[in-house]
Amino acid sequence: MFDSRFREKLSRRPEDNHVPSLLRRLLARLRQAGAARRSRFRRPATRPERYWAFRFSQTGLDEPDGFELPTYDDQEWDRLPVPSHWQLHGYGKPAYLNIPYPIPLDPPFVPDENQTGDYRRVFDLPDSWDGTPAVVRFEGVDSCARVWLNGVELGVSRGSRLPVEFDASEALRPGRNVLAVRVHQYSSGTYLEDQDTWRLSGIFRDVALPARPVGGIRDVFVHADFDVSGGGGRVRFDVEAGAPVEVSIPLLGVGAAPATETFTFGQARPWSAEDPFLYEATLATPAEQVRVRFGFRTVAIDESGVLTVNGRRVVLRGVNSACGSCWSATWRRTASTRRGPNPGSGIPGRSAVA
Repeated sequence: MFDSRFREKLSRRPEDNHVPSLLRRLLARLRQAGAARRSRFRRPATRPERYWAFRFSQTGLDEPDGFELPTYDDQEWDRLPVPSHWQLHGYGKPAYLNIPYPIPLDPPFVPDENQTGDYRRVFDLPDSWDGTPAVVRFEGVDSCARVWLNGVELGVSRGSRLPVEFDASEALRPGRNVLAVRVHQYSSGTYLEDQDTWRLSGIFRDVALPARPVGGIRDVFVHADFDVSGGGGRVRFDVEAGAPVEVSIPLLGVGAAPATETFTFGQARPWSAEDPFLYEATLATPAEQVRVRFGFRTVAIDESGVLTVNGRRVVLRGVNSACGSCWSATWRRTASTRRGPNPGSGIPGRSAVA
């Protein structure tokens, strides 16, 4: 039954691919990976928990047909490993594009010919989980995911390279649970993610169900600005928590202060791509401690239209990174060597609490 999934294959003729020789070699690797998967699928799965019930459609589906309900019968569905891209398992085809959009330019709309994958995963929880706060965390879904737990809709995600969490506390229960996900290949988020990369769809990164402590910290966002004229810094924390939060920043002399305060410092070491220095803060409630790293910087466009960071002119050199579950370690090393180190490592931003 698994061989039928590979009915749609990439052309083996280089002239049909219209891509440079490097990309033809990458296509060859994908074909070899597909052959290895076909061979592996003939053997019993060694990790059956990785396989989700899966249904594929060539067109976009609007309202669910009841597949999100715990009583739905998915025995006739296929089985797909998670994480993975469905194009690498015989559903649709991988597509590589550089500058053009993969769909007609009509934001925020997408065409009806929008491949869709429905996923279902059944799992059991012990009685000790009764009343335990928890979140369902997706590390990456391309491009749009609509999520249900036990028939209760948890939310929608449209950022394919961003982890997302949904509060599952009310829908979760001891015993049998059913997680259902509808994934669309294209969404309004596609217009923000166009770049030279492969168009590959599905739940391509890990999915987790972490338990959360009562009175814990749900989310932290750090705002850290640098005073260009005086060399000082200012930081404040937006925190979602189930209890009052205290913050400590040892290098700046802050200890167990309320996180609701705005902290101002006469002198602070700024963050820059050349000197990506980060401070460490600890936010704590009686139930949980979270460490976040942040840097002081101010990004602005001056009156002449020049982009500046901490008052200094910045020139962008166009380095990007495309990633997915399909690349081998060899490709990652090759891409890293050819593109050079990313000077933006350590950029301050959101800390995901999980």
